[in-house]
Amino acid sequence: MQPIPSTNELLHYKDFRHFSDTFIETGSGHGDGIQRALDAGFARIFSIEAYYDSFLLCARRFVSNGRVRLYRGKSVEVLPKLLRMDLGQCVFFLDAHPSNEKSYGYNEVALGEQEYTQDKIIRDELGLILGDERRHILMIDDLRGDSDDCAHQYVEIVQRAKPGYSFAFYDENLSGDNPEFFYKDKLLVAVPYDY
Repeated sequence: MQPIPSTNELLHYKDFRHFSDTFIETGSGHGDGIQRALDAGFARIFSIEAYYDSFLLCARRFVSNGRVRLYRGKSVEVLPKLLRMDLGQCVFFLDAHPSNEKSYGYNEVALGEQEYTQDKIIRDELGLILGDERRHILMIDDLRGDSDDCAHQYVEIVQRAKPGYSFAFYDENLSGDNPEFFYKDKLLVAVPYDY
């Protein structure tokens, strides 16, 4: 298994803005990703959230912003609708998985239901996105660097479906100077060679 390189850099949405005007996020949470996409200058932001309370929070937070469109539901049910739209190449941020008791599918995962696990959801999302004729930019959140077997499996999934992508890990810092919220090689990014 070939190592996945680390950029040793923080992921900044603006660095990927030149690929597309459109940002699609699975898992809205509290809307921080939506705000980062707005700050980066994306013209169209689509965000999918299954947990009702988080969806309402984001709806209130972004109600007056015409660049943001929110969808309530499972990402695997909403993504096919978005992929049928004439959006061109998109930047996808995959983060629709249970993270705490206030997230969709948390209780189901606690009961052992595999359908709601992070790995199952990401595999299903990748299957849908890679089935599209366009070559999209992919960002997969919440990984653990090169030691994460899932990360290597996602690379293989992408390479089998659409050869010609480069892969790299990026770091994430969710809270300024607090080292407790700095995550090394947390995000796997896949970019087509021809872009």
